[in-house]
Amino acid sequence: METVGPQAEVRLRSLHRIAAGAPNEALGYLEPQLKLAEARDLRTRIIELSVAESLAFVALGDERRALNAVARALELAQPDGYVCIFDEGPTLARLMVDAQHRGIEREYVGHMLEAIGSSGENHRDRVASLGISNSGLVEPLTAREIEVLQLLESGLLNRQIADHLVISVGTVKRHTANIYGKLGVETRTQAIVRARGLALP
Repeated sequence: METVGPQAEVRLRSLHRIAAGAPNEALGYLEPQLKLAEARDLRTRIIELSVAESLAFVALGDERRALNAVARALELAQPDGYVCIFDEGPTLARLMVDAQHRGIEREYVGHMLEAIGSSGENHRDRVASLGISNSGLVEPLTAREIEVLQLLESGLLNRQIADHLVISVGTVKRHTANIYGKLGVETRTQAIVRARGLALP
C-alpha cells in the first residue's frame, strides 16, 4: 500500500534536495524507479517520482522535460485531489503555473496554487490566517472524521483509507461527505486547505 507518511515525506524531501543539487545523479535513480512504479501501477509513487524528476530537469535547464514530468504528475494526481506532494517551493509552483497556462489540469492547478501560495510559500502559513478551529464549526468534526481528514491530507486514496481504518470504501465516502458538509467545501483539495487551519487534537 502506497502512503505518504512521515518516513515517506522525509525520503521525498531528501530526494527533492538531491534532484535540485545533483540532478544527473537523481535522474539516474529516478528513471528506473519510474519504470518500476509504472510496471506495478503504483500511482502515488509515480506522482512522487515525477515531481522529483521535474525538479532535476529544472536544475539541468531542461524546461520542456521538466514541464512534461510535472504534467504527468498533475494528470495522475487530479482525480484524487493530491496537494501535499506538490508543496515543494517556488520552482515547482512556477512549473505548475506554466502547466496551468498551457491548459494542463487548469482548475485543479488553480486550487493547488491557492492552497500552497502562487509563489510556493508554505501553505500552512497562508491558511493559518483563516482562524478556523474545530470548536468554532457549527457542527464539530467527530474523532473518526478527523482521522479520515488527516488521512485525506496525507494523500491516501479512498481504498487505502478504508484498508487503514478497516472500514468499507462506502463508509469512507460517507465520512468524507460529512467532512465536506461541516467544512463548507466541495472537494478534497478545499477540505485539505481548510484542514490546515483546524486546531486538530
